[in-house]
Amino acid sequence: MADSTGFATDTASVARTVSMLRVLANGTRLGILNYLMSGERSVAQIDASLCIGQPNLSQQLAELRAAGALVARREGKSVFYRLRGERVQKLVSLLQVVAGRDESDSGYAAPHQGGSGAGAARFAMIAATDEKAKSF
Repeated sequence: MADSTGFATDTASVARTVSMLRVLANGTRLGILNYLMSGERSVAQIDASLCIGQPNLSQQLAELRAAGALVARREGKSVFYRLRGERVQKLVSLLQVVAGRDESDSGYAAPHQGGSGAGAARFAMIAATDEKAKSF
């Protein structure tokens, strides 16, 4: 259900949006999602590129997988991750735009952890108006 402004107002839609934003409100998880925009990578590749550390990386990958943002594939002893579909790619791209990073920027800069959260607030307003942004 949406009100006259187009914002979702039913409890289930709001709860899905809040859940999604909680998963995204972590610099490490956003870094992983940004890194995987270029395609499937092994856990070792992600760790080597982002220098997160294996225990933290495993925890963050599990959270992203549980949220439905990632797909895992095992090949021998290696596990490979990729973004789950076009909707997740669009969402990550939107976050990059909201954060002021466009597609011409290369590399990943960890987002600032402090501050007012204005970028997240702008994203929440955009996501609430987009029917496709209800969940991953």
